[in-house]
Amino acid sequence: MCFSADASFGAAACLFPMGLYSLRQAIRIRPSFVPFALTPIAFGLQQLAEAFVWRGLISSPPRSVAGPAAVFLFFAIAWWPFWFPLCAAFAAPTPQRRLPFVLFTILSTFWFVRGYLPAHDDPGQYLTATVVRHSIRYPYTDQILLGQGNRLAITSLYMFFTACPLMLLSPRVFLGPVLLAIGSAILSTIMVVYAFTSVWCFFAAMLSAWCTFFFHGLKTPRLPAIATESIP
Repeated sequence: MCFSADASFGAAACLFPMGLYSLRQAIRIRPSFVPFALTPIAFGLQQLAEAFVWRGLISSPPRSVAGPAAVFLFFAIAWWPFWFPLCAAFAAPTPQRRLPFVLFTILSTFWFVRGYLPAHDDPGQYLTATVVRHSIRYPYTDQILLGQGNRLAITSLYMFFTACPLMLLSPRVFLGPVLLAIGSAILSTIMVVYAFTSVWCFFAAMLSAWCTFFFHGLKTPRLPAIATESIP
């Protein structure tokens, strides 16, 4: 499996229009789902940042990638564990149902404070990247944050923060994409552990295309009923 600047640029080019379509549908049909609709756009920005990481690494001579790496790692480490609980809080139908997701969102700032901010303590060492076997390795996440025997515990906690709010909100609607996200994380760990952060985020970006299917389905009589009945 080969990844490149072109792959990241191509992913971003596909995700932006998907997000705009999903946003249009959400505004028209289900305004409380507007944050969910923005998910492909956020993944597109993350993939665009990685495209510039690739450009810096393969240029001659290689350029510093601290800027785009900082943007990519912000999304990878801090944004997604925060974003999905926030989306669930917006989508929850009552204040009582919303409270657990608000608490999840507050707790998820841990990933920004303890997970992402330390990368800026030494940008020259931490906000770097290398190409390994046609994938990008981010030393800060792949070797430091997930290294030293912490990989299983931190990855499990990360998936808990990103997947649990969606399952609590509506297991019937979100079971498929959540299982695919977890499966892709396991596959990335087994096959490309040396570049887990980059490869799993690429898979997750592709899974965000599910948003387009979901919001397109809101036009039909059946899917709105399923979505409404499935959300507590």
